[in-house]
Amino acid sequence: METFFSSGVRPDHFDNHHHVAYRHPTLLRLFLGLARQHSGPARPPLVANLDPTDILRGTSKDRADWFGENAPRMLGESNAWHPDRLYASFHGERATLPTLLAILEALPPGSSEIICHPGRVHDLLRRRSGHIVQRESELAIPTSPQLREAMKRGGIDLVRYAGLSA
Repeated sequence: METFFSSGVRPDHFDNHHHVAYRHPTLLRLFLGLARQHSGPARPPLVANLDPTDILRGTSKDRADWFGENAPRMLGESNAWHPDRLYASFHGERATLPTLLAILEALPPGSSEIICHPGRVHDLLRRRSGHIVQRESELAIPTSPQLREAMKRGGIDLVRYAGLSA
């Protein structure tokens, strides 16, 4: 981390691949501490409309229960800035226009992150990732005219973490 920061590059936000920081209290403390130390926003550990056992596949029920009970408290105690909620239901086979429209129509006021993995597929990605076909659709759907119109109707602004205020 120190090498990364010494390069002068500032991350848009602090994330953790496959929610690994939520699998153990020590990892979550380190994750939130880095976000606070470097004044960066953190991906919120709460996942709207999703059971923690789904996001923590392969994790014991006791550990998933611990996550559900303690991660929100730890986030609050860390004083690390974060969006109000996180949606992880728009990916893979669920990366459809109806799914995304339903999420947007139900958004409460405040800031929300919707996880997606948009991208153009190239040979290197084909060799290194199992998440291939979905990337193209996860790029096409959020840029579709239907979605833009739904966002306009709902008064929804699409921004990066850096575009939000703490």
